[in-house]
Order: sequence, then C-alpha cells, then structure tokens
Amino acid sequence: MIKRPFFALTRPRLGYGTPEPDPKEPKSIPVPSNLILLLHDPIDSTREAFIKTGDTVDKGGKLRLYKDSSEYAVSPVAGAIRAIDTYSDDFGNTSTYVVIHTDPAKTAGTEALQYELEDTLASADEYLRTCRERLL
Repeated sequence: MIKRPFFALTRPRLGYGTPEPDPKEPKSIPVPSNLILLLHDPIDSTREAFIKTGDTVDKGGKLRLYKDSSEYAVSPVAGAIRAIDTYSDDFGNTSTYVVIHTDPAKTAGTEALQYELEDTLASADEYLRTCRERLL
C-alpha cells in the first residue's frame, strides 16, 4: 500500500518487505505413481481417439486425443495410460484428463538425448531431426 502523508509535505512512498537473509534450498519432489495430465480438448464420441487406455507412453512423448488435434500434452514420465475421462472446471469449460501409471525403470533411463554436436549445418540438421522423431 502506498503511504501518503495528509498534508503532502513529503513524496508518497511504496513500502515492501525485505527478503529472507538465507533462502532455503529447493527440494526434489518424487514423481507420483499415477500422474494426471490435462488436455484442453473435449471428448467427442463420434471421433476415433488417438490414445487409448493401456497404451504405453514414452518420456517426452506428445499425447493428443485425436490424430488431427492441435491441443496436446507432453508426458514428463514413461508409463502406461490408465484412464481417460472428461473434466469440467468451475467455469463450465470441458477438458479431458489422462492418468498415466508411471514406470520408474523406463523414466530413469531416458533423462536426456545424448548427442555430440559439431559446428556444421549437417550436424545441426541431424540433431533437430532426431529431436523431432523423438517427440512424434
């Protein structure tokens, strides 16, 4: 809140709290056994779904509800899809949630794409194509 004097003899000033002298170290949160992702694409019973219950998901893979959907979610873990259902929020928007049962053995082994980059156009092209194939 801006503090302003009644007679305006001084300038208004903005007060703020001082930061902590020693901030705490961030904690690592373990991945839960069931992870829920939200897709902003409602379920349409007349269309064939691109993902189904029981499908396996790779870490970093795109999850689309339909083949021609523009909405997608990127899976942060590897595992299997356990459930797909409709979600309605407080404002009446309808979305879809996907429950992924995580597999720690698959998730731990795929931490990062290992690739040796060089300063050539061919190397950059190969790297980007590898990343694209991995995401699709």
